[in-house]
Amino acid sequence: MYPAPVSNLFTHKDNREKIRLVFTIFRLIQIKPLTINMTQNQRPVTGVKTLEEFLAGKSVHTVELFHYFVQQYLLLCPIALRPAKTMIGIATPRKRIAYITQLGRNFIHVYFPFAQPYPDNLCFQKIAQVPGDDKQFNHHLRLYDKEDLNEEVREFMLLAYQLGC
Repeated sequence: MYPAPVSNLFTHKDNREKIRLVFTIFRLIQIKPLTINMTQNQRPVTGVKTLEEFLAGKSVHTVELFHYFVQQYLLLCPIALRPAKTMIGIATPRKRIAYITQLGRNFIHVYFPFAQPYPDNLCFQKIAQVPGDDKQFNHHLRLYDKEDLNEEVREFMLLAYQLGC
């Protein structure tokens, strides 16, 4: 009959998950692209997209998958999203540790730049050395469903964070 007390709101597991998701989305909305200090003779950086522009026109499934991926990363460690012209960077305060390069009709494509290849896994569809750079191996991951973000993927997400700090 009467609404539940506020203290009961935080005790039920489903409500805690919903509240965590709301706060995660709230943090995402507040994230702005990096600003660059410019002298008078420099032109402003053009073509940098916002998160809203990246997600505009995407399927509900893709948007939910994007938010789920970001939420799961935030549960592991503190990160920031850095939209650019063609991709969304996932960053620590020191450097970018992963990149969302494609938001497809039913998937998101992410790559992790590591200093060495990690070939013994089942999650990466491709591991490619960056041409001309013997110290960067991009590990490509494509997520079609929330279940694709398993423990193995979480371990590499955490490894990328640890190496990027």
